[in-house]
Amino acid sequence: PAQQGELQGKIAEADLVDIGVTIHIASSIAGDGLGMFVSTIPGVMMAVLPSWSILCGYALGELSNRAVGDKAVAFSFNSPENVVLWEGKPHTLGQVLDKIKANSSDDEISMLGHDVSISSEQGEVVDDDGDDDGQPTTWVIKPDKKRPWIFVPQSSSSFVLPPNDDARGEGEDNDNNDVDEDISWQTLGQYCNDLALPADTKAEYMEGAKRNSLNLLYNVKLIDGQLTPVQLVCVTTRDLRVENTDPIEIGCTYGWGYWQAQRLNAM
Repeated sequence: PAQQGELQGKIAEADLVDIGVTIHIASSIAGDGLGMFVSTIPGVMMAVLPSWSILCGYALGELSNRAVGDKAVAFSFNSPENVVLWEGKPHTLGQVLDKIKANSSDDEISMLGHDVSISSEQGEVVDDDGDDDGQPTTWVIKPDKKRPWIFVPQSSSSFVLPPNDDARGEGEDNDNNDVDEDISWQTLGQYCNDLALPADTKAEYMEGAKRNSLNLLYNVKLIDGQLTPVQLVCVTTRDLRVENTDPIEIGCTYGWGYWQAQRLNAM
């Protein structure tokens, strides 16, 4: 956490009772506009969120082939080492695809907006019968640049990506004390600033990202035989210790590529 101070312009507050944390949405101290702040719930001395814990949802919205606004997030991956949420827990895409393949009789696995195939480490495609002659295999994931899929937050209550209880974990309750009734646990994340900015180079950005406590992850499910995103959430990038009753602003790493795309869209 960073940037401690008295809150101004608060629009929302939500108590996450199970983890002992209150999330506040108020005027940012670290940047322009709104920001996300955390504090302990009164009576709680310290709350610890282990790395990869889900703090809140990012937004309600829909998948589109066109980015709209400055909060749109692409559903785009190019490596089996990219991390997603599967059955409520972080997995690499390679691990998810392995599990799907192990429980499927289909030769092909489909992933929304991507071409997916299996190759050996030497680059030889595995035979149709699945025989790789004992060579280790890896997944090749390529985004379909002709038909990209992008999550676009909506301000209205209608949405395509539904609330997903699986992503929050069993038994995780939320007493929602919203000042703005249109803001909920599902939508808090979009107000979190990227404390890595300003940065003129990728190296500067990566160094600045150490100030952030959160990252964005897609929660994915197999729907009609296709790996599909159902929710975008904010997760902790490291063990997050909150031991303050005064709110402290925390940041979320959107990624250098995200901000490069924003700059191009602004031209």
